[in-house]
Amino acid sequence: MTFSDTHLGHDEYNAFVLENVVDTDGSRCKVECPKCGKTAIQRDYDRVDGGCVNAYESVTCQHCDYHDCDDDYCSICEAKCDSGTPVGYDESAMLSYFLDNCLESVAAGHLVDPVVWSKLKALAFNLPEAIGWFDTCFVCDRRVTVNTYKEFVKYAQRKLLDARFTMRLDKKITLAKTL
Repeated sequence: MTFSDTHLGHDEYNAFVLENVVDTDGSRCKVECPKCGKTAIQRDYDRVDGGCVNAYESVTCQHCDYHDCDDDYCSICEAKCDSGTPVGYDESAMLSYFLDNCLESVAAGHLVDPVVWSKLKALAFNLPEAIGWFDTCFVCDRRVTVNTYKEFVKYAQRKLLDARFTMRLDKKITLAKTL
């Protein structure tokens, strides 16, 4: 007698599949962690999603908290993604604010406030993650990369020199128009 010879109703068929086909516990084996090289656990398991049986695989290391999987509804992955604002993201906005403050001073013909300049450099030095986010969010010129403290200071100095040049050029143009 084959499975097709039995006449199961819809509910009986679903129960049969869940009991005999879907392996929700899965199998576990020890593998080498790709991050730290210690022993990690690889788990292969099944789950019913939207009426379909899907196979998933995950690798989890207890030593370094490495986790990689192909499960769209993984609670571990969701917890890592929902951790809030990434480190340095808000601080990159502060870098932009301080730099804009300096640029406005120069554009108005004033000197850069040394306190603001010091805060700008201290923030960039103490939180290198902010520089990466600054490059991603605020550097519009894709020919320029700002990934290190030194590159950030060089970028800020270049912007200040450009602002001073533009301010002086505008003054000369205005003076020439009045003559």
